[in-house]
Amino acid sequence: RIEEASQYYFDEASTDTTSEKRLNDFTDPANLGFDPDDAGEIDDFDDFNGYTEVDTGRSGVVYQISYRVDYVGLIGNQIVHSNTKKYHKRMQIFISDNYADPLLFRYENGVKVRDTLQVSFVYSYWFYN
Repeated sequence: RIEEASQYYFDEASTDTTSEKRLNDFTDPANLGFDPDDAGEIDDFDDFNGYTEVDTGRSGVVYQISYRVDYVGLIGNQIVHSNTKKYHKRMQIFISDNYADPLLFRYENGVKVRDTLQVSFVYSYWFYN
């Protein structure tokens, strides 16, 4: 999904590619996710926010995949969450299984505990004239 997500528009506002967009044009951080007119169809990057799906890998194992999208900035050498609009959005992907005996796990005090694989990447808005 990472490759697929990076092919979508950065924001609903950037579907009009004839003019540069400013920060105030983008979706408010509290409203990232599906827009009312999306009808459940992903058409821009932040539509993945709050989206969850179940998928079966090639091995037949069923996984639950959840997505979170937020605005981020760079402070020092750290990518950090932002409560304000930025030209960068981060997608975090969380993958887990729902088996009684988990396939994704770690041991804590000798006990098998369900674990979640997490991957994230940053997608930025660029305008070329």
